[in-house]
Amino acid sequence: MPITFEYTANYSEAAQNTTEVTDSGAALGTAAANRQILVAASSGRASGSGTSLITGVTVAGVTATELAQTNRTGGNPYRACSAIYIATVPTGTTGDVVVTWSAGQYDIVIYTIAIYGAASTAFDTGTAQGQASGLVLSDTVNIPANGFAIAVVGGSSGSLSNYTWVGLTEGSGTGAEVQAGSTRVGVAADTDMSAETGRTIQSTATGTQNDATWAAVSLEQA
Repeated sequence: MPITFEYTANYSEAAQNTTEVTDSGAALGTAAANRQILVAASSGRASGSGTSLITGVTVAGVTATELAQTNRTGGNPYRACSAIYIATVPTGTTGDVVVTWSAGQYDIVIYTIAIYGAASTAFDTGTAQGQASGLVLSDTVNIPANGFAIAVVGGSSGSLSNYTWVGLTEGSGTGAEVQAGSTRVGVAADTDMSAETGRTIQSTATGTQNDATWAAVSLEQA
C-alpha cells in the first residue's frame, strides 16, 4: 500500500520567551493501526545568544522521535530552529501536541500531519539555515521507491510574505503557510515518489529573513 498523509492541524503563537507550547486537542486525522503523526515545528528566534533546539515533542501523551533538526548558528544572536518529529499514535482523533525547547522562543508555528503506512525512521534527511534577502534554502535528499518526503522552513522578518518550493508541493488548507508574530513558516510534502538519489528540495523566500532554518526528511514504506 502506498504511503498516504494529510495535514490535520496547525498552531501558531506569537510567543514571548517561552520554552514550551501546547496545541490542545489538535486534530490527528483518522485512527488506524498504521497511523503515525508527524510534527513539523519552527520558531523565528530564541532569547539570548546560545544554541537553541527542540528538546522534546509529545503527541497525545506519546513521546515523539526526532527525524531532523537544525538551528541558526550565525548572523543575529537569535537562535531559531526547525525540526520534524514522528510518533506512533494509532488511536484517537484528537490529542495535545506539546513541544519544548532548550531556550525561550518567540513566534512559533507547529504543523501536525497524519501519515499512514510509513516507516518510523528517516530514510534520509536534509538541513539548511541562513540570513538574506530572497533567501534560498535547500539540500539534497535521497528518496526511496514509492517514498514520502516533507520539509519545513521558518524565518523571522516582518517583511517576509511567502515561500516558493522546488522538489516538493507546498501544503494547503491546514498545511498552508502560517504567520506568527514576525515569523513566517511553510511546509511542503509529496508521497508515492520515484526513487531518486540527491533530489534537490528548495524553498525561496520573498523579503528578508533575519534568521531562517529549514529541515527535511524522507520516509520509505513500512
